[in-house]
Formats: sequence, structure tokens, C-alpha cells
Amino acid sequence: MTDDPPRYTARDLAALCDISERTVRYYVAEGLLPPPAARGRGANFDDDHLTRLRLIRAMQRAGNDLEAIGDYLRELEAELAGRPSGFESALAVWTGRTERLEIEQRFRSRWNVPNPRTAIAWRRGSRC
Repeated sequence: MTDDPPRYTARDLAALCDISERTVRYYVAEGLLPPPAARGRGANFDDDHLTRLRLIRAMQRAGNDLEAIGDYLRELEAELAGRPSGFESALAVWTGRTERLEIEQRFRSRWNVPNPRTAIAWRRGSRC
């Protein structure tokens, strides 16, 4: 009995990350996700693909466009040189940032506290 690592289809990845199957294929075509292990019906993704896709989604929620995400992923990949746990660490950082931003936004809206960046820009604009 072997413990084979989990394998995912594009449909599985899409469901796990709440995106469309077409988006998964688009990310592969754009080089944001590496291609699956095989082509056609035998195409399978692994946990590294899932982690990388979750990282892409976290970076998008933080306001990054796909070009910036692609640049970051290429730099990260070169730096990691095949260490898969590095993508998990990067995902943890981005997830933490996203959670902090969400908490900050909820606090600001509940207590009617302006965003300091917006307030500074508004003050600068009002002086002109």
C-alpha cells in the first residue's frame, strides 16, 4: 500500500479555490501555474499547484494584478530553486496580510475611522 500524493483535475482545483476551470487553464497558459503532469484527460495537478493557486488568489485579494503576481512568482521560483515549502511560506505571509487588511477595514467601517492614506490625500487636495 503506497501513500500517493493527492492529485487534482483542473475542475478540482477550481472548486477548491472558488474559481472557474477556465481560469485555472488561463493561469497555466499565462505561466502563473506550471503545466499539469500530463495532457488531456490524464492531466493532474498536485499540492504544489494548489498552494501556488492559493497564493495567486491571496495576492489578487491584496490588490495585485496578474502581471505583478507573475513577476513575483518568477522571482520567488528562482530564489526557491525547487524547494516547494517556500510557496507555502509565501502563502502564509499573503494570507496574513489579507486577514489584517480585512480586520482593519471592518474596524474602520464600524467605528467610522477614515483610512489614513485617503485622509492625507483628501487634506492635500483641500489645500490647493
